[in-house]
Amino acid sequence: MILDRGGMLGDVRAQTVELNEILRGDSFHFDGVEAFQRALRQRDVCLALSIGEGGVILTHLAPRSRAFGPSDPTFMSVLAQCRQTRPPFDIKDDLTSRSEAERATLDKVFYGAAYSRMAATQRLNSREQQIARAYNNDLVKRYRSHLNDEAEAAQFDRKIAEIDEQIRPEEADGEVRETRFMMREALVYRAVQETEAERLRRCLCDALIPRCPEPGERPYLVPIACVEGSMEGNTFFLSDICVWCCRKQAMSWRMVQYYISETRDRIAGQLRELCCPEEDAGGVDFQRPNDFVAVAELDRRLTPERVWRDVERGARILTGRNPPSDYAVQPDIGNLGLDQARAELAGNGIEVAETIDAGDADVIAKIRGATVGLDARDLVADRGELMPGDKVALIMQEGVAIDYVKVETGGGKFIFERPAARGADVNLSEEVLAQAIALDERLSGRISEAETAASDLDSEWSAASARRNAELAALTAEAERGLDAVRTEHAALSGQVEALRGELQLLESGRQTAQTQNEAARADLRQIEADRQTALTQIGTARADLAAFEREQRVLLDQTAQERDTILTSLRREMPVSAVAGEETNFIAALTRSGVTNVAGFAEMSDTQLREVAGRAGLNLNTARRLQREAAVMLEGRPR
Repeated sequence: MILDRGGMLGDVRAQTVELNEILRGDSFHFDGVEAFQRALRQRDVCLALSIGEGGVILTHLAPRSRAFGPSDPTFMSVLAQCRQTRPPFDIKDDLTSRSEAERATLDKVFYGAAYSRMAATQRLNSREQQIARAYNNDLVKRYRSHLNDEAEAAQFDRKIAEIDEQIRPEEADGEVRETRFMMREALVYRAVQETEAERLRRCLCDALIPRCPEPGERPYLVPIACVEGSMEGNTFFLSDICVWCCRKQAMSWRMVQYYISETRDRIAGQLRELCCPEEDAGGVDFQRPNDFVAVAELDRRLTPERVWRDVERGARILTGRNPPSDYAVQPDIGNLGLDQARAELAGNGIEVAETIDAGDADVIAKIRGATVGLDARDLVADRGELMPGDKVALIMQEGVAIDYVKVETGGGKFIFERPAARGADVNLSEEVLAQAIALDERLSGRISEAETAASDLDSEWSAASARRNAELAALTAEAERGLDAVRTEHAALSGQVEALRGELQLLESGRQTAQTQNEAARADLRQIEADRQTALTQIGTARADLAAFEREQRVLLDQTAQERDTILTSLRREMPVSAVAGEETNFIAALTRSGVTNVAGFAEMSDTQLREVAGRAGLNLNTARRLQREAAVMLEGRPR
């Protein structure tokens, strides 16, 4: 069966085809014999079929471009087109023209967007609120105008509205207001990066759906093989036919099932989680993207050559062919003491450059002072990942570690220099991928050399075959002339006829020798074909590696599916008691002496404990209970 570009099925029966008849008919798609000869020399002659009236199967000879028709859409071409319609947004505008106070305020917002637990301990005063709100309003406005898709713009607007609905900084006073302003501006800045990553994810997911091809001009040809041979006058002599060098195979579901039936269901499930996330009751999706995407870097890498090299490199590392030399980690230091937090970081090869109290009014200035060669905006996309050799500032609150901030990128350390600490999230490094690139390029060079050598051998074979055919034609013509002379003088020169017969035998012997040489040349051609099949096998192996790499990447995406919910829950639980108690300073002090420093601890106190603390602080018990109810409401994310 064949399926043409018009969607028609044809039943192909066994039949004998005379190629020389095609040369003289409408199924010959070359501009004359000379163009056909050039195509033969360039190995650009395809044998193709078409479906005629009444389902009759017709045979054609055509160049590759005509046989294959217009180029089919590919994953990379569709992805590139999507990135043109959804151009990337550069979130990092130039801050050099701003004052030092403005840059310090914006850095506080950037650090807060990157490290949520630290953000819960920071506040923005009235002047800083104006600076941060003006910057984010301008950023949201520019990004909103950059979005050229109404659905994306509406989704972005809903995210901002949801943040405003949850945080409500204008409804609070004092330190609570300042803390909420900090949370709101950090979340808005983070939402812009999340939305930009979501746009790229949609392009990736949309490009996964194959497009229908353009049918091209009639008749719709179905290439099935390439042919090789030579022309003698107007007669074509076929020397070889190959079903792999000019063939278009229909990708039917039966064929796909043959290769991937064992893994299709699992892959489909992973794609569903990536491309079709669950929505909340309000129709707003806050679960995707699971991770930040370096959009500019992906735009640079998303070319067919770079994608293939990266996939092959990653597949080799993930399958153990090339071991990684370093890794990225996310140490869990929450609620650890100073010495324990230092040990946790040191166990992952991370150096603590400075210890900073979260309550210090100059905490952001100290972080900026300790930072070497890093932009706070880049840390938002890092998700808190560190690599061995990096340096961090450890953020403490009342003797307990609450977070860390990377202040300097180190040179990296050997992965097995010391055992990795608990909670390490291991990723591959760019250095390892660079080493794999070099090996891949060397292998590609060798494969290219082999293909060039095979092409040269094919060219030499074609030239030798043409020379031998010309010699045989000359010998045959000479023999025919001799035979004509013998027939003319047969009666008088019978003896010479016998001599000429002897010469004919010699010519036949020469023909046999030439045939033997032709067979030897064909054996060489078969060896070249075997080499070509080996190369195709290697390509198939590389594709299998690509599938393995994709599976691993999906697993990594699944591991971070809960990040956003965890961030919001952590922000609410880690808010200081002052966010609820407000001006009740005696009550806040009594809670602190009782070991209760955050909203979560306050909301979870028993009534007996609350009565005792309220008594010590001189606070009316009903007021204390009301404040505790407000803390519980805040933990649930509802407005007070």
